[in-house]
Amino acid sequence: MKIVVVIPTLGYGGAERLLVTLLPKLKAQGYEIKVCLLDKDYCYEGELDSFGIEVVNLNLTHRWSVFEAMMKLSKEVKGFKADILWGHLYFGILYSRLVSLFYSDIKVISHLHYKISTDSVKKGLWYSFRNWIFDKSQKLDFSTVAVSKSTQKDYEDFFNWRDIEVIYNVIDTKAIDKALKSRVESSYLYDFEDIVLIVGRLHESKGHRYLIDAIYRLKMEYALTPRVIVAGDGYLKEELLRKIRDLGVKEQFIFTGNLEQKELFSIMSLVDIVVVPSLFEAFGIVALEAMYLQRATITTKIDGLKEIMIDREDTIQVEPKSVDELKEALALLLRDKTLAKRLGENAKLKALEYDVAMSVNRWVELFEREIR
Repeated sequence: MKIVVVIPTLGYGGAERLLVTLLPKLKAQGYEIKVCLLDKDYCYEGELDSFGIEVVNLNLTHRWSVFEAMMKLSKEVKGFKADILWGHLYFGILYSRLVSLFYSDIKVISHLHYKISTDSVKKGLWYSFRNWIFDKSQKLDFSTVAVSKSTQKDYEDFFNWRDIEVIYNVIDTKAIDKALKSRVESSYLYDFEDIVLIVGRLHESKGHRYLIDAIYRLKMEYALTPRVIVAGDGYLKEELLRKIRDLGVKEQFIFTGNLEQKELFSIMSLVDIVVVPSLFEAFGIVALEAMYLQRATITTKIDGLKEIMIDREDTIQVEPKSVDELKEALALLLRDKTLAKRLGENAKLKALEYDVAMSVNRWVELFEREIR
């Protein structure tokens, strides 16, 4: 069976990380796979290449270059003799659906990685049109899959879609173990007794500003001054740098930019606390990776995070945007190492339930059903 995966980029994000985790396992099951990107930013291309998975960049002039996208993607699909188009994120899904109109024997799987309602705050005719065409084109799906029950419910409520399947995102525990065997030394870990890590795009939705405020209040109210490693990049970087300077906590923070997975796992395995203060999160791969590494993990009570985690049992959960709750959770874990250790031990057991080995069979069943 031949599968063409369509995704806007292979940049550092949850959908992209899932593909890097899942596609090599599916290839090992005998599937032939090609990945088509719509434009630049292909940080994970090398990892897929190492498994013999071809990555093609369509180099679209613009993501809304509909005719160009359909012609270029159609050429790849026809040349590859694809059986399945597997679309990810808005444009990967949209163009997979549109191209399928030319091929009656190709089935489309649309993979929903984010909540559509988070875009509903954007007003105007343009966003109304975006949602309209996305909604109407869903009838072209053979299967529509969501990464969590909360994501499933969001699309059911927003578009009144039905028959959405749920296949949870996963982590590759063997890959994490392998990365740690060749541990990368990192200067980010020196000179501080307590270290906090936040991983993700420097985007408003990831909640970095609330962590910065909580770190400032930790210092002022409790004289606790952990090192904070910010792993990731994005448009908010300069604003966040100004914020830490203005609050006088610049010496506690280090911004690493995007890290290779091996280095990220090395750092994550040695920090004291991992914080995921997102305002919305369809699933939460970073949290699961931290939990597998037995790190004390603080998350917000939102979406897919609260769906799979239990407050005070395997994580500590706080309300989104609550600087006070985040500050208190950090103080608690920094002071109570026994609690942090217990949470980490329980967290690993939970994370093992979401290993990639658990989901490969679900995807195989879905693909086989598609071609019957």
